[in-house]
Amino acid sequence: MRQGRIGRIWGVLVAAAMVVGFGGCSLNPSEMASSVRSSGSGKTLKLQFANTLNMPEGADVTLNGLRVGSVKDVVLRRGYVDVTATLDDVRISADATASIRQSTVLGDPYVSIRASGTGPSLTGGTIPLSGTISPPALEDTLVVLANFVNAGSIQDMQEVIRSVNAALPEIKQTQRVANIAAVDLKSLAKDTTRIDTMIEGLDKTSRTIIPRLPKIEKMFNPDGMHYWDQT
Repeated sequence: MRQGRIGRIWGVLVAAAMVVGFGGCSLNPSEMASSVRSSGSGKTLKLQFANTLNMPEGADVTLNGLRVGSVKDVVLRRGYVDVTATLDDVRISADATASIRQSTVLGDPYVSIRASGTGPSLTGGTIPLSGTISPPALEDTLVVLANFVNAGSIQDMQEVIRSVNAALPEIKQTQRVANIAAVDLKSLAKDTTRIDTMIEGLDKTSRTIIPRLPKIEKMFNPDGMHYWDQT
């Protein structure tokens, strides 16, 4: 009995210590670094977003598809989110725009910068709020996906594929038609000289007729047709 009480007491003490330990720690999602980090060692770039959702510190930063750095800090301001990124020694033009993207629906978010690379360089080291695009909420993406699945769009696509398959002939017949078309195209390719001659003839005929269009129009107007009827 005494050993049982001692065991329960120790259990309560351990549980209390765990509660106190976890209670004294604050979890900041922005400090949860991405599993794949691309650290930059050069200049600092500021980016202003309307929201960054759950983008953590350490998220990758890409320039025209290439990794050039990582997110160093994410700070919530009044009306926007201030993102600080550390980049490699790269040049960013003044027409740069930035957006937060994900490779997959549940993938790690990253900052994607697009810039032409021509013209003057970005001044001030900041891409303002007007030049950034915040990601849609994950809930909105899932709603769109659910509507696509449940509203019958997939079933409609399947029905279209069935209709196309029903309209097409059998595979053997399709292969036979394709072989005939291939033979015809090869034969036509060998006779391009005749086609060129025909096109040249049409061109010469057009060049001959165009300067004489007024006379030809006069011949085929109502008065001219009356003359031809009389003769």
